Amino acid sequence: MSKITKLGLGIVCFDGSEHVKNICSEIRNEVDYILVCLQKISYHGEPIDEYDVNEIQSSKDVGLIDEIMWYNPDLSYKTYNDKDIVK
Repeated sequence: MSKITKLGLGIVCFDGSEHVKNICSEIRNEVDYILVCLQKISYHGEPIDEYDVNEIQSSKDVGLIDEIMWYNPDLSYKTYNDKDIVK
């Protein structure tokens, strides 16, 4: 079995960015790369709060996060709460 030489972490976030910041600060020294994927719009059509965007950006600015990626969900699918996940 080969040894792991690099370790990365990916986190998908829409809200609760303060938790992402805490997680990243706790494990930053244990991983080589941290990517946070921010979801611009919730599955119910609500936009992400600017507070969460700012929290993630400030975490990147101080080196807790290496990369921010944006995700736009396909809102043509019904959500799980609608009891149907097909188009």
